[in-house]
Amino acid sequence: MGPNTSNANSLSNIGVYTTIVIKYLSVKLYCKLFCRHRLRVVNVFKDVDREGV
Repeated sequence: MGPNTSNANSLSNIGVYTTIVIKYLSVKLYCKLFCRHRLRVVNVFKDVDREGV
């Protein structure tokens, strides 16, 4: 339980945080693209509904 173990723990924590940040950013980017695409699809369906009515 010397300084080496705490140093290793902080390094692994940095790795975990980095992984979380990368995952968060990639998910955010994916959501941005997917939501835009989904909105377009919803608008197309709305247009179809208007023409149908």
